[in-house]
Amino acid sequence: MCTVPESRSTWTGRSASSGADLVFLDLEDACAPSAKEGARKIAVGALTGLDWGRTVRAVRVNGVGTPWCHDDVIEVVTGARDALDVLIVPKARTARDVWWFDELLSQLETKLGMRKRMQHPCTQRQQHRACRHEATPHVHSPCRSQAVPPATTPPRPA
Repeated sequence: MCTVPESRSTWTGRSASSGADLVFLDLEDACAPSAKEGARKIAVGALTGLDWGRTVRAVRVNGVGTPWCHDDVIEVVTGARDALDVLIVPKARTARDVWWFDELLSQLETKLGMRKRMQHPCTQRQQHRACRHEATPHVHSPCRSQAVPPATTPPRPA
């Protein structure tokens, strides 16, 4: 796996030819707030304009609680369409965060007539808190195959 800060467009070309199994273009932690909006265009250009070979192409967007998240998803998915394989959901704290991404992606996939369903895994460290096996059916996340205990403990018998 190769991580590329999308505010550094010169690194993207190298990552496309790196031979990595997966490359994720980072719009979140690796981008300064002043560079986030411009990084979206760089990501879309890289996804659609470079030869990625068999590399899985992913973008990590900003979290739901930020002012950039909605536009990250809309602009990157609309611009890249089928050139994007995975959208990484960062800092998912509740199942509702994952649901929000799922709803928005479903709407975009339908509106844009996308041929394939995009994957959007939640991050590993939040999986025990946010992702539940009852999440929407096409949410692809590492936790969907694991039995996750419910958030509340059942009452003890009297």
